[in-house]
Amino acid sequence: MLNTIKSIACTLVSSALTALPVAGQAADKPPVVLEPSSNWHLDYADQKCRLAREFGGGENPHILIMDQNSPSGSFALTAAGRSFGSFTGRSDLFLTFGAGAEAKEVKSYYKGQVDSYGAAVILTGISPYSGTPPESEAVNQETEEQDGLSQLDESAAAAIDHIAVSQKSRRIIFQTGSLAPAFAAMNVCTFDLVGSWGLDVEQHKTRSRPPRLLNIETISDRIRKNYPRAAEMMGEQGFIRARVIVDEAGSVTDCSQENATKLVLLESPTCQIMQGAKFEPALDAKGAPMRSYYTMNVAYKMR
Repeated sequence: MLNTIKSIACTLVSSALTALPVAGQAADKPPVVLEPSSNWHLDYADQKCRLAREFGGGENPHILIMDQNSPSGSFALTAAGRSFGSFTGRSDLFLTFGAGAEAKEVKSYYKGQVDSYGAAVILTGISPYSGTPPESEAVNQETEEQDGLSQLDESAAAAIDHIAVSQKSRRIIFQTGSLAPAFAAMNVCTFDLVGSWGLDVEQHKTRSRPPRLLNIETISDRIRKNYPRAAEMMGEQGFIRARVIVDEAGSVTDCSQENATKLVLLESPTCQIMQGAKFEPALDAKGAPMRSYYTMNVAYKMR
């Protein structure tokens, strides 16, 4: 079952996933198998749609969170609980979606904390059924270059009965059951999100092209050079999600950003920098310019 909570009112980064045989995973310790202890909860927030479900329960609570800030075939994934206390930010992670599926190597992720649950791993650009995305970059677009609006694949999600997160000899298994109903609800939420920005959802379903950022290298360079000094000195890392509205002339008319990780000193100037972005506007079904949106993840990571 799925409960709905309605309260509607970035260097661009994607995680690098490489398919590997499941048998290649270390298995020195028995896996931690977590059964669900709640229904899926869908939160219609101002800037994103969030699916969350608790696992383990009792004295061993864990939580699995999926976030989307626009219609997409991928999502941000947060897995938290005391089982992740031994995970580090220096070794690759592996994700497995369903029995018999290949393990996917994740080369870019964050360690963090989730209140009431403890240690967490946070990943972006996750797609259970896609090929290998490009290597993570400091700035990388999330808006997908395709007709209409993309969405989570509900039919493929029906075959997924668990999500496993592994690192070295540790393997944490969330027994999710079929993800199809949850993905279907998330798709409805993200379409509603587009409408909440004052955009025409039906027009977007048939658009022939999303906005194209023409000076992405310039924008990326500006973001890299403007790592907030106080955060840099303290070694604070994290990432944010940003969304801009692009009008028919290719001009940015609105920008919104939110912290995707818990931040203290890191105040990103992304929206300020995006005022200098140059776009080709989105095109409707007839090839005419239309108002649309552009989303991105902005990563701040010390090297």
